Amino acid sequence: MAMSEAKNGSCRRERKRQRRSKPTRSGSIWPSSLAGIEAERISKEENAAKRSVLAAQAQKDLFTEIAQAQDQLEESRRSSSRDASRRSSRSSTACRSRQKS
Repeated sequence: MAMSEAKNGSCRRERKRQRRSKPTRSGSIWPSSLAGIEAERISKEENAAKRSVLAAQAQKDLFTEIAQAQDQLEESRRSSSRDASRRSSRSSTACRSRQKS
């Protein structure tokens, strides 16, 4: 009988030890929960990275459009300036030819 009680006692102790080492739903986090949390974190990081890339591309496109608009403005000003100088040279040439007549 002492032998069976010793076995019973060691079995009880073993079961207690196993219960303590097993995670419980309320006491610790299950590995599947950790995996879900990690997957969610990774997804959020990926989404943030995608948004950053999109924002950088939009900024690049905006700066490109601004540079093109500035180039067009400068070209327009040069063209206007050339036209104005041609008009003034034509008018002064016309005035000189009238004076000669």
